[in-house]
Amino acid sequence: MLWTAAYLGSCLGINLAYSWAPDQDMLWSACIGAIFVLRDLVQARIGHWSLVPMVVACVLSWVLGDPAVAVASTAAFAVGGTLDWIVFSLSRLPLRVRVLASSACSVPADTAVFCMMLGLYDPVMWGVTIASKMAGVAVSCAVVVGRDHPGRRPVRVRAAA
Repeated sequence: MLWTAAYLGSCLGINLAYSWAPDQDMLWSACIGAIFVLRDLVQARIGHWSLVPMVVACVLSWVLGDPAVAVASTAAFAVGGTLDWIVFSLSRLPLRVRVLASSACSVPADTAVFCMMLGLYDPVMWGVTIASKMAGVAVSCAVVVGRDHPGRRPVRVRAAA
């Protein structure tokens, strides 16, 4: 339940952050990377029931997002989250590798959907946004999932059903 609350709270927070300080978009992109990691931890904990908080997060994105980008934000969130769920579900790799692999697939898709729906076709901006999100994934993965180094207690998650 803790991971689910953290995931939904982060989705709520990122929508509010973008509304209050849209000029900090690279910082918020890194935070979105962390949200992808939280989504994976929710799935590792509650299995396919993780689709329920994903739908709630999409609704939050729709309701709280800036009206100018609400459709693009919700669509990107839905596509990225669903791709993340699929890759995470099908992979039988160790948790840290599954988190990185699912994010490596879903982050570019999330970015592409969002940018294309807003008519933003600048490849440099796409690259910087993807890099920022993946930096958030890497840091979050190292801090939360990567705690299974020698001498540290691993993060315990129940296997997906």
